[in-house]
Amino acid sequence: MPHSTHEHALTQLNSGSKFYSLDYIAFRLICEFVYWDPVSPKYPKRDLCLISTACFRLREASLPLIFNEVHNLRLHREFVSTWPSTIWPYIRKVHVHDKTHLGKMRDVPVKVNNLDVLLPRLNNLNHLVFHLESLPEALLEAISPIPLKTVEFLETRFDIHCLPGVLSWMDHLTSLALTVMPERSPDIDTNQEFEIVETILRTVASRLRRLEISGDLIQFSTLAQINWPELHTLCMVGHVPSSRPKPFSVVINHMPSLRNLHCNFSAGHICRQPTVFLSDHDLLIDHLPKNLRVFRILALRDIYGIRTFRLQNPQFYTALDDDNALRWVRAVAKLPHLIELALTLEQPPSPTLLELIAESCPKLQTLELEQAEFEQNNRCSAYSMEMFVRPLSRLKDLRKLLITIEIGPHDVWDPFSFPTSTYVSVDVDFESAWKLFAENLPGLKTIGFLFHNRNRVQGPRSCVWNAGQINRYNSMISIERYLHQICCLRLRI
Repeated sequence: MPHSTHEHALTQLNSGSKFYSLDYIAFRLICEFVYWDPVSPKYPKRDLCLISTACFRLREASLPLIFNEVHNLRLHREFVSTWPSTIWPYIRKVHVHDKTHLGKMRDVPVKVNNLDVLLPRLNNLNHLVFHLESLPEALLEAISPIPLKTVEFLETRFDIHCLPGVLSWMDHLTSLALTVMPERSPDIDTNQEFEIVETILRTVASRLRRLEISGDLIQFSTLAQINWPELHTLCMVGHVPSSRPKPFSVVINHMPSLRNLHCNFSAGHICRQPTVFLSDHDLLIDHLPKNLRVFRILALRDIYGIRTFRLQNPQFYTALDDDNALRWVRAVAKLPHLIELALTLEQPPSPTLLELIAESCPKLQTLELEQAEFEQNNRCSAYSMEMFVRPLSRLKDLRKLLITIEIGPHDVWDPFSFPTSTYVSVDVDFESAWKLFAENLPGLKTIGFLFHNRNRVQGPRSCVWNAGQINRYNSMISIERYLHQICCLRLRI
């Protein structure tokens, strides 16, 4: 939206113009506010659907937001083969599922055989997300001529010979995601997968700006043999590669444009070195790219889901002990453009660590410090809450803070468990903590604490954050609470 047009629309809204006199851009701003507001609408598309029934002009402004992202699950539930052609111009992102994931219809197969005809007819489609364990060759061949910018293959098997050829046709491709399921079928030819994934990466590396890849599919030595001239974001997930003949620092040297480094390796069933990037032969800590803006190394996430949650095997974390946490923070002090930092720690963060972070990273906008096995921690902190707030108050640009704090035994409500008798007392503890942080960090907009330490959480790791949006009006401060998992829900169309 042109800047001058945007300003004109805001002027209309701020001047108290009559509703009927607002132009299309002003209506669009109203709809965008409803859609992007992180607090009140838990189901923004559903709210937009209601707004769109008010009048023609609101409907016209809301349709591009309602239908910009769609799922084939709705087609399956309504027993239709295609979305209405009237909404095709608005569709830019499509999720393709081969089974349902929600409610009573969980794991019911979903047909995808009609999509090879439908997807090429969506003229504005530029983003495809495949939630398929197996990729039909007919569907892959059908998407090869589409000018896609982003393709994501999530929890997929990659022993498919035609896949490199399909991706080689995508001249506009700049973002690629390749991940695997936490529990893999025993009939997968993993050696063939390694070869196919390597071929894919060599084919598209020269034009990629963003790569998300599971450590289960690649070795650091392979990444180090490829040049990545345009790569802006590297996000590694899954498990740490099992064989590491090439130091990770060598990999980074082949990425001159790298700005965002995410090593979000998950907890696994194999015990690994707790300082995977601090071994004698891999001194990544001494070779961080000077232009990094986002640094999320060793910020692990459990792959809970329904399948892994039922497993009784222990989870091993690659977390930082106190000494290595301080060592990493001293290293990132050399990154003048750093605005986001996330670390997973063996112990909850201490005031000493926060002091060093505030001194080393004065421009931070997002800080995430998570204790790896917080579920086992039912201690009360030896420090007062003020001792955590004091060093963070030096971070004038801090907008988002997610942090583990120790408040003793507790367990509160979440979408996957039941309320307990400790709900009220914990609620009071968090309320006072939110208020203290909000009052002393005037720029803070989002705050969240880890709040489970008895029950393991079913569902994504993100739902463990008991978070809130900080609203400021004149001298008044209020907290709009939300569970991250609920806020991330979107109406699937």
